[in-house]
Amino acid sequence: MDRLMMISSDCHAGAPWYIYRKYLDPQYREEYDRWSNALLKSVLDEESMKKQMPFQLETMSAERQKQYLTAMEESMGHLGNWDPTVRARELDREGIAGEVVFCDGSQKNYPPFGVGFVLREFRQKLSYELRLAGCRAHNRWLAEFVQSNPGRHAGVALVTMDEPEDTAREIAWARENGLFGGIMLPALQLTHDGYESFWHHPRYEPVWAACQDYGMPMTTHASAAGPDYGGPRNCASLENGFVTFRPFWFLLWSGVFERYPGLKFCPTESSGMAPLWFNGYFDGYLSKQRRPDQVKDAISMKPSEYWHRQCFIGASAHSSRMEIDFREHIGVRNIMWGSDYPHPEGTWPVSGERTRELFEGVPEDEVRLMIGENCASVYGFDLPAMREIASRIGPKVSDIIGPVQNAAA
Repeated sequence: MDRLMMISSDCHAGAPWYIYRKYLDPQYREEYDRWSNALLKSVLDEESMKKQMPFQLETMSAERQKQYLTAMEESMGHLGNWDPTVRARELDREGIAGEVVFCDGSQKNYPPFGVGFVLREFRQKLSYELRLAGCRAHNRWLAEFVQSNPGRHAGVALVTMDEPEDTAREIAWARENGLFGGIMLPALQLTHDGYESFWHHPRYEPVWAACQDYGMPMTTHASAAGPDYGGPRNCASLENGFVTFRPFWFLLWSGVFERYPGLKFCPTESSGMAPLWFNGYFDGYLSKQRRPDQVKDAISMKPSEYWHRQCFIGASAHSSRMEIDFREHIGVRNIMWGSDYPHPEGTWPVSGERTRELFEGVPEDEVRLMIGENCASVYGFDLPAMREIASRIGPKVSDIIGPVQNAAA
């Protein structure tokens, strides 16, 4: 095929608050109304409120909400955030056959009760019951949304980790209802009161088992992987290369990867350079152990071998070319390209131009792996279906990598 099969490992979708409401169990809707009104007041600056919303949010009708949001997002394809027709048009125009779909918040479409992403003052202030209700509402909406183009959207389910048995049931529900993008691990804070909150604790075994049994990769995402420090956003953004990968060493040294060899971990929208450091460091640390028996029961291979077997980077393309240049060390089969649609820091709406900057001069067989085939394998996309779509809309090989030779040539 003279066209590339592009599958984005990092895209986003979410419903407006007035749509999410109907996916909540009825007993939580009144509390959701209070929460969403408070959220809107916090995220819309005072000038915007005066210009665009000269009315009380508490009394705003669903129709007025819809009119406001549509007017705010109607340009540049942002409505594809929740409109499947617009979304399919944008994917086709960008040459993207399939996508992994995370939740959103950039268009004032946070999942109910702030589950999934960092929501500043709302974080850690709501009960488990409300957070579970919010996860379920988002997952119900997303399961319906992805059926607009069956097999093309790998929806990522939201879960809490408070009660692992409940989480295992949510994983089963998600997979059985068409969400094959795995789960997003909730943010792991830098400090906790008890060690039972960290991923090495045995109480999470039902979650790891369910992910393996149902073929659901575990993901972290830059915008939801660590603490919010307030102030400039870049203070937290610069730590993404640490916090998004943090579950790796908890799962590694506690033997989770050893016990569940089919488990997959996918840190997304963060620097892919981190494995260059910790794989070398961990391998060296293990080789210098004076008491190797202390870890031999947990792991039987080098840490880097678990990485290459079970871990995959969702490398959204606003990362630098550096990841591509170091691909042999990170793992050509461990890198998955992402467009970050519909976020402005990604490649959309000029994915062709941006991907050429990333992949120009790279051997075609390696480009095919990183730009689509790896993602298809990790998340279980239907390859014949993806290739059929790519044969119609995918970019030509020469448009992305130029006139170069394959590595085998």
